[in-house]
Amino acid sequence: MSTLDEHRQAIDVIDAQIIDLLAARKAEVEGVIRYKAEHNMAPLQPARFQAVLDKCRQRATDNKLDPDVVEAIWHTMHQYFLKLEGEALSK
Repeated sequence: MSTLDEHRQAIDVIDAQIIDLLAARKAEVEGVIRYKAEHNMAPLQPARFQAVLDKCRQRATDNKLDPDVVEAIWHTMHQYFLKLEGEALSK
């Protein structure tokens, strides 16, 4: 049987991994920004964002997570990265 501290330590490791993955995602977004700047594209691509949301909702369901919660997280994350894109592309 695991102790509460062991569970908390495992959660701390997972939290660190999530942050590392967000940093990796940001690096890829920076590549997207460069591409969009070179091709004169708008920051928001609604069809792409909807496709991402659809995949995330399905993956959440497959993993027995609430798809509405996952979608809310993705909206928050998307707003942050879209803001970065908008700021960079408006220069």
